[in-house]
Amino acid sequence: MKLRCLLVLGVGLLLAAGPSKDEAIKKDKDEMQGTWSVIGVTSDGKEMSSDLLLGAKVIFKGDRAEGKVIRLSKNNECGFKIDPTQKLKTIDFVHADGTVTPGIYELRTNKIKICNSSPKAARPTSLEAAKGSGWTQIILYRDR
Repeated sequence: MKLRCLLVLGVGLLLAAGPSKDEAIKKDKDEMQGTWSVIGVTSDGKEMSSDLLLGAKVIFKGDRAEGKVIRLSKNNECGFKIDPTQKLKTIDFVHADGTVTPGIYELRTNKIKICNSSPKAARPTSLEAAKGSGWTQIILYRDR
């Protein structure tokens, strides 16, 4: 009888724990998929001119992220890994040479806010890229 109660209690605790890390990653990654317009960039407290952002896009496809700056005819593609189970959801951009750019993110239905640091620097602790932080904040809005 005690064993049965312990088993029922254990199963109940597992069910109450919510989705697994893998499920949380899949959910956020699925929501990120598609084309997003860059609507704001702030680097170390300095906002980038909206003229420079005109036509800038980020495309999430599978485990890859591609940045397109149409006005400058530049593209940049890398892998990305997320962990939405952390207190501040983490995102790491993994470049072709293995360099990792650590960041954090906030995902809403049609908006993503990402704040990242330089490769090999500590992960940001805030979504704001204040002056002196060395961080870059990128705000994306989902294309329709």
